[in-house]
Amino acid sequence: MTSSRAITSRLHEEASSNGETFYLDPETGLAVFTEFGLRQRGSCCWSGCRHCP
Repeated sequence: MTSSRAITSRLHEEASSNGETFYLDPETGLAVFTEFGLRQRGSCCWSGCRHCP
């Protein structure tokens, strides 16, 4: 069985390698910004984002 952490890690890797700014979390259906997307923002929002650089 694949852990949810492994799944989100794979989704993040795939989205980032494709230059996408977010992916959909399979558990919640919510958009999660990739590190690439967060870097494009240019500043931290201090919201504790999952992939905050």
